[in-house]
This record gives sequence, C-alpha cells and structure tokens, in this order.
Amino acid sequence: MRRTKITTFIALTAVSAFFLFLSSTPLARGRSLKTAPSESGSITATFVGIGGMVFQPGQYLGVKWVLEGDGVKYLENNPWSECELFFSADGGRTWSTMSPHLGVSRRNFDWTVPNVPTQQGIIALQIGIEGEGEFHVFPSAPFTVLPGRR
Repeated sequence: MRRTKITTFIALTAVSAFFLFLSSTPLARGRSLKTAPSESGSITATFVGIGGMVFQPGQYLGVKWVLEGDGVKYLENNPWSECELFFSADGGRTWSTMSPHLGVSRRNFDWTVPNVPTQQGIIALQIGIEGEGEFHVFPSAPFTVLPGRR
C-alpha cells in the first residue's frame, strides 16, 4: 500500500512539473509578449536591419541585435542566463523557435528565411535567467517575406 502511494505521488509530481514547464515558455506556446521588470537593472534590445525589410524564402540572414542598459552585464555574468530567438509570420500571434538557447554575450544568429509569405514577420529575442521567472522579450519591427516557388 505504501509503495502505491509513493508511486502515485511521484507520478503526480512529474505531471505537475510538466504542466508548469509548458506554462513557463511564453513564446514557444503562442502566448503574448511581455517584458518583465528586472531586479538586476534595465535592459533593452534592438534588432539591426530587420524592420521594414523584404526577404526572399531561402535567403541567408545574419540576424543581429544590440543589448543596452545597466542589466546587460548582470545577465552576461550570470551562468544561468540565456537568450533565444523566435519567428512569427502573423504579427506576433503565434511563434516558432528559430534558435537553440544562446549565450547572452552573443549578438548574432545565422538564419535561413523560411518559405512562409508574410507582410507581418517579426523576430523576437527572449532573454533572462533560467529558473528566475519571467524573461524579457523584445520584438523586431515587422518585415516582409515574399512568396517563394513551390
């Protein structure tokens, strides 16, 4: 009887942890973008050469961003800090992952533009410290991806 209670407890704990994980990944699950307040200082991110541009499917794009603010050094020096890039073809309603977890000191990522025609393309940078709650999220200005050959 005791073994059954322990097994049930472990199973329920694992299921709870899984649902907590799902609810803690805002962009990957299509949730709204929001920037969290930072106890470590302010931070802003700006994409370079993205907003207003027109891209072809399959085009190589060196995505670059600039981080500024007094919280940048704190994030760069924390071993649990990470950033990740996401792409939205519908103006930010849904998102797909573009990059693996990147180091915060990194300021670029090589990306191949997908064959997803849109006039509302957005790239977002999500940055924060793993396990400390909310991440900062910074979207680019909208861009266009032309229809490709099928």
